Amino acid sequence: MNKNSPQFENWETPVTEWGIKYIPGFLSNYNKPIPKNASVSQPQQPGQLTIKINNPQNGSFIKDDSLLISAEINSGEEISKVELYLNNSLIDSTIKNLGTSYGYRFLISSLKLELQNLIKIVAFDKSNRKIEEKIIVYK
Repeated sequence: MNKNSPQFENWETPVTEWGIKYIPGFLSNYNKPIPKNASVSQPQQPGQLTIKINNPQNGSFIKDDSLLISAEINSGEEISKVELYLNNSLIDSTIKNLGTSYGYRFLISSLKLELQNLIKIVAFDKSNRKIEEKIIVYK
């Protein structure tokens, strides 16, 4: 948090006072600055199952008659299944040995789109590890 922000004291002071009152050891155990060499994200492990949705971009607006979904799926093991959900309804499932790197593509008619749409891709590898990636797009 930027201590020079005009809102700093409006938030920091009451939160600190609340922490001191309700959390034992608050000042000694919590609310410490993040060390400069700390990582706030987990590094990707070699062979980890990953999905990167390339198209569309999260938060984008769809103006065309159709929407191309494209994603890259990678794993240290054979990818065995990919599922595509639109607004929590399964609309595509690919079940076969897809290799360790798979380029997924699927075309959706804009007639199936609502004003706000949740797109979710779920992938599985041969060890039945599962990963999912979600984005929201608007019509």
